Amino acid sequence: MNIVILGANGQLGHAFFQMLRQTLPMAHVVGTTRGSSLSNGGAKIEEGLLIFNPFHDDWKNLGKVDVLINCIGQIRETRDTSFEHIHLGLAQKILTNSPTIGNPYILQVSALGAGKHADIRFLATKAEADRVLLTSGRACIIRPSIVCTPNTMLVQKLRLLHAIGSASLGYLPTPKGFLETCIQPIMISDLCALILACCQRFPDQKILEVAGPDAISFKELLKIAANGQKMNFVEVPRPVVTPSVKYFVAPLLPGILSYDQYQLLFRDNVSDARHFSEITGVEPESTFPFWKRELH
Repeated sequence: MNIVILGANGQLGHAFFQMLRQTLPMAHVVGTTRGSSLSNGGAKIEEGLLIFNPFHDDWKNLGKVDVLINCIGQIRETRDTSFEHIHLGLAQKILTNSPTIGNPYILQVSALGAGKHADIRFLATKAEADRVLLTSGRACIIRPSIVCTPNTMLVQKLRLLHAIGSASLGYLPTPKGFLETCIQPIMISDLCALILACCQRFPDQKILEVAGPDAISFKELLKIAANGQKMNFVEVPRPVVTPSVKYFVAPLLPGILSYDQYQLLFRDNVSDARHFSEITGVEPESTFPFWKRELH
């Protein structure tokens, strides 16, 4: 079996790459990277990684592929890339070049909520990319909730909020509605197990919504970060907060918070965890120990 992972240098893609190479020693597993993250003083490229830009390079370089796993995506737009280019543009490239590499089975790593929130461009373009790939007839769309990886973006933002509360003598201003938002994160090890199961037996379902067992509110996560310290939440009306985020914070400090990310703070990210158990045969792991390790 020949497996190619697009975006194998990212947090999710690299975890899949390492797991599949260890778990399927008889398979030929290749991970691709566009190379920009490897320019570390001439550091040696990890064995099994191929510098390949799916937008510009010849797909014949990948050879015959049985399973193509697409992990390329972005949560924030830059001057050089848009959501449409990275999400929809790549899906169209995959569909166009699929015959060249043997019409592989496609596992598309999307996002939970894709297709449900048309006003959030990140999710809207993810959903459009999913729709394009499903027209191939040989694709499964995996839509995970927030994936628990060390020092992930949400962990960094929660740490920042806790630091702001500590510096404000235990008073933390928050937009109204933010504290009640619930997420249902999943451990990266569980998502790896699902990817492995899908490679070994292509699922009948065309779209798999993937979530862990725990629905957790942002208020609960901030209390975990406080680690017993008293934290007073001061809710600020959203109409007061939103303009400053949209017109000042997002344009000037996109690394802190983009407008899409701000909108997502008020959308529950939960689902039924049965898809995971049906495919893998096991129950997903609780994520509470992860949050305690990362936020304390």
